[in-house]
Amino acid sequence: MNPDFLSSSFGNESEARRLQELLSRELLDTRPDQRLDQFTGLVADVVEAPMAFIALMDEHTQWFKSRVGLDIERAPRDEAFCNHTLMAGAMEIPDTQADPRFREHHLVRGEPGIRFYAGVTLLGPGDAPVGTLCVLDTRPRTLGDVGWRRLRDFARLVEQELHFNVRIAEAREAIEHTALRDPVTGLPRRSIIVELLERALVSARERGEGVAVGQIRFPRYDEVLAVYGRERVDYLAELFSERLRCALRAGDYLGRLEADTFCVVATQVTAEDDAAQRMRELCDALRQPYNISGGTREVMVGFGASMFPQDATEALALMDRAGLAAGRAEAAGEQAPVFFSGEVNSAISRRDRIAQRLSRALERERVELHYQPVLDARTGLLVGCEALARWTCSQLGRVSPGEFIPVAERDPLLSRTLTRYVLEHACRQAAAWRACMREPFWISVNVSGGELHDPDLAGAVQELITRHQLPAGTLVVELTEQSMITDLDGAVAVMERLQRLGVHCAVDDFGTGYSSLNYLRRLPLDKLKIDRSFIDAMREAGPGRDVVKAIIGIGHALGMSVVAEGVETHDQVQLLCDLNCNELQGFLVRHPVSAEDIEAIVQGGARIPWVWEEQLGRGQTS
Repeated sequence: MNPDFLSSSFGNESEARRLQELLSRELLDTRPDQRLDQFTGLVADVVEAPMAFIALMDEHTQWFKSRVGLDIERAPRDEAFCNHTLMAGAMEIPDTQADPRFREHHLVRGEPGIRFYAGVTLLGPGDAPVGTLCVLDTRPRTLGDVGWRRLRDFARLVEQELHFNVRIAEAREAIEHTALRDPVTGLPRRSIIVELLERALVSARERGEGVAVGQIRFPRYDEVLAVYGRERVDYLAELFSERLRCALRAGDYLGRLEADTFCVVATQVTAEDDAAQRMRELCDALRQPYNISGGTREVMVGFGASMFPQDATEALALMDRAGLAAGRAEAAGEQAPVFFSGEVNSAISRRDRIAQRLSRALERERVELHYQPVLDARTGLLVGCEALARWTCSQLGRVSPGEFIPVAERDPLLSRTLTRYVLEHACRQAAAWRACMREPFWISVNVSGGELHDPDLAGAVQELITRHQLPAGTLVVELTEQSMITDLDGAVAVMERLQRLGVHCAVDDFGTGYSSLNYLRRLPLDKLKIDRSFIDAMREAGPGRDVVKAIIGIGHALGMSVVAEGVETHDQVQLLCDLNCNELQGFLVRHPVSAEDIEAIVQGGARIPWVWEEQLGRGQTS
């Protein structure tokens, strides 16, 4: 047989298409397929032939996928009867010894002594001929019309089975691609990145080079997702990946470990300065403003990095240390890359010690509450206060709230314990103050995002209000924009239940999140607290004052009382009064003080004279 017979008859283009069909569809798994045995057995019985087989044909070999009566797994293509069938679509040889093409064939002259052959082509999913279904006999014969009809019917059934196998393979490939590749960006996921990093480390050891691993976290991912929706957030992820790709150097790798976490592997690092420069380039690329919903916005990220061999010598350890450094950058609000170091490690160890010691302090009731007064901007009278946790540890010393509260919020159980502790002690203190308060007086407590969505929160608050017999309006819960809009419907349900208990709801640090006016209108809020950054930026005239004026206007339009946080100067007091802000809170009014100091203010007339008389003695006081 001439091995070029088929390809020359098909033409190079047709043969190439046929081979591509076999390879691209992964039809040519060379192992026999037991699922096809049902067809070969049946067709042999139906046409009364002792032998039958299903074969696929690659460039040089005929592979037997299923066979009855034959003990052959493969054969050279140039010796195959099916070589001719593949070209013709169907072929019958009534007597092989009478056919000059086959009478010298070793399967005709020797075992099993083939005297009859009939075969039809099998088409792949793309309609290219990929194999054959054939029957053989040891005596000369013909199939006849009925036999040929049956053989073709079985061929169509075999094709359907082959196509089904292809669909299974494609589905498996899609599943594997989803598991191994991020569907939005196409970037490799964790398992592939770890494998690529391991290969990079092998090469680095051989060449005496360094490797840097960077982790980039998007700390407000859930908030942006809630506000802008999946489509825009996916678009933002694509922009992230594109910017990172453009900033990579040849030989570097990029992956997406989680929805909010990207990973970079920088190879061929020559020195620590080189690693730092390359990480800065990546960070700078991400810090450029993004166009989201028709406006531009900078996106905050936490960027951490680790070095081989300085920080670790194994892939997983390097990724862990880069993640720890990213967490440190995120917690500190650091926008430059933070490299893993002894300092970072110490900070993480301190964080763990804080979590352990704080949990113990809450159990032993060694966390104190201080109260920051809030004044009525019109009268200067004390109308409420914010309960703030303060903690001095016997081993760690005084730990600031800015340090221990983020630690607590990282641990759902510790966050719940701290929130319930503050609620309990604040309600207890509010009940004690009722005897000396001549006017209604409220006390506010910060509730974390995790606690807001705790189904037990409203029940716990109801129990406290009932036990301490607190009138409606005494307790205010302060919530951040982020905690509310992450699950808006859930937040609304909890807040409405709290309001039915007589609890007021306030949005804290307004203006620092991604919420929109539409979200604000849906939330059942009683108070709006302007973040101190806007108060700091406020001047006699200019954009800072205009922003504060707009926020106050929004709050009033939605029926809310507006509280200015971070008031520290008399000029700010005057401007806020001119803008009709309802209430004032800040160091000028008073630093957070003990419960006894609040009682002293109340006994002195519930006014802080030196704030009010110096600045607002122009007919503002009563």
